[in-house]
Amino acid sequence: MSRVHFLVSRIGREMTIWLKTWARSRQVAAPSITQRIDRIEEFVLSLAIDKEGVALHHEHIMPFPTRGLELISSYNGIPFFSIRGQEWVQARTGERLFVNQSHDSIPPWQNERSSWPDPSARHPVELPDISITQECIDIFLISPVCLVFPLVDITLHLKTISNVYHPLQSRLSDGFTNRNASRASIFAFLAFCSIIDMGITPRIYVDGEAYAAEAHRLLPEILRETPTLDGLQSLLMLALYHTLSGDSRSVDILIGNATRLIFMLGGNLCYEDTNLMSPSPNLSDLSFRTRCHLRNLFWICYVLDKELFLRTGRPPSLCDDDCDLTFPMGYSNSISVDQIPPQLSAGPEARPLLFPTDLNLSIITSKIYRSLFSAKALRKSDTELLRTIRELDEDLQKWKGSLLASDRMLAHLSNETQSEPVTDIRSIMLRVQYYHCVAAIHQASHRCKARNGDFGETRNVVYSSQELSVEASRSLILFLRGVKHALSEDYIWFVSLSLSLSLYNNMILFLADYHCGFLLFYPLSALLSIFCNLLQNPKAPQTAKDLELLSEVSLCLRRAGLDVQSPNDNSVGAPIGFITKLNRLALCAFLKVGTGHS
Repeated sequence: MSRVHFLVSRIGREMTIWLKTWARSRQVAAPSITQRIDRIEEFVLSLAIDKEGVALHHEHIMPFPTRGLELISSYNGIPFFSIRGQEWVQARTGERLFVNQSHDSIPPWQNERSSWPDPSARHPVELPDISITQECIDIFLISPVCLVFPLVDITLHLKTISNVYHPLQSRLSDGFTNRNASRASIFAFLAFCSIIDMGITPRIYVDGEAYAAEAHRLLPEILRETPTLDGLQSLLMLALYHTLSGDSRSVDILIGNATRLIFMLGGNLCYEDTNLMSPSPNLSDLSFRTRCHLRNLFWICYVLDKELFLRTGRPPSLCDDDCDLTFPMGYSNSISVDQIPPQLSAGPEARPLLFPTDLNLSIITSKIYRSLFSAKALRKSDTELLRTIRELDEDLQKWKGSLLASDRMLAHLSNETQSEPVTDIRSIMLRVQYYHCVAAIHQASHRCKARNGDFGETRNVVYSSQELSVEASRSLILFLRGVKHALSEDYIWFVSLSLSLSLYNNMILFLADYHCGFLLFYPLSALLSIFCNLLQNPKAPQTAKDLELLSEVSLCLRRAGLDVQSPNDNSVGAPIGFITKLNRLALCAFLKVGTGHS
């Protein structure tokens, strides 16, 4: 027997013992949310390596056919919306999901309407009075928003303002500014400020749509001229502006161009004096501030790039092999949102940097793409693919164990009857992203040839991995249900940018705005995984509970008042009808099998 067959045989024996016990425990009583979270983590940890280097997997509960499932089993569910995916759904249910579909449909977490303005339809926009621009930057710098998105350096931005408003008194520096890029940077910054709530009353009114259009009008000049820091800022601020409207296509274009500027400016590389372990910085040195700020912009782009990959399924623009992933000076992953005051008092240089998610998790997300879903990864053998899945599991568990925030969330979930509000939205998002990554990693096992062939115990490993993928999706939904007792339903299921969220501080408000489009993606992606499993196994023991999950998410969205479409987002009203139809089609599949039709 070869070494490979020995490993596969060992995996099968260990899986049999564990999952038979696990299957019996599922039939005894309905588990609580805490038990489910523990179960999914134990299941993931069971995939670790033993001392002999053998992966310890477990026997599947029951074999199930997976032919055709590869059409819809992507990590983000997007192939589900293709014509072939719809044909598979119709074969299983007897009905079509989309009526008169002649092309691939757009997922409900994406905005069909592009928010990219038509520059030919607008005349040049005048700059606002300098006092308005200055007031916006002042508000931004005392808001926790600047910790999540360090879009500007105060010293450098004041030079940009001077360059635009007092051109005769300013002098352009060597390659890092030019007049068009500076103007675009100010317009893009004002547009960004117009659509977020930074906790200041009364809010400053600026015409964000007009300013965004003017920044767009200047983009051809930015891309044609020498690359500048202001130009890079403009692209990233506009990318965030479109992110908040759910327009992933515009974000994709902007991030792609921002990536090229980062490479041209050297932002993908890290200087010794700008990394996390650097000694006391020389803040009076403008070249040092420029290098530090360039690295902050690189990491903003990196995080958005990986989020965009999850949303669209398209390859990331930034390749890790071309980037120095040393963390920037001031970065902290151990501070939660509820530790930050509504208004900051310390100077900008003394503040920690948070970024919208944990940077280590973004790196793991990039590795998931590179190792499982890139063109090269698609050619991996079953053995290579299963080994990769095991290694990524280990990376994810090491990351999770390193976070203090995850301990706080476990404490919140330990008492299911608590009424104390959970204000740390960042910890909630990290937990949601964790479950999604588990599901994404194990959905890749659908590509294994052993699932449709007689490959002995290898099939047991594959089936176990597929079951874990679905269980992770269930746990994601159940986790959100588990924290809704501590958060208002319009918050935990926040989807619409037009929601008025009267929550705990302005940091919460901002993160709700930023994550609203992305958080819609996570539960819907999980529901698609559950739905496809229902269609594949309509008579499985878990079917009734899975149907309840489909119904409950739709009910939560209705209670949150999200059944009315927002004028700013064409996708907001779609999810409820979409989830309702998923529920009905799952019932159709169940009844079709019950009546003996195939």
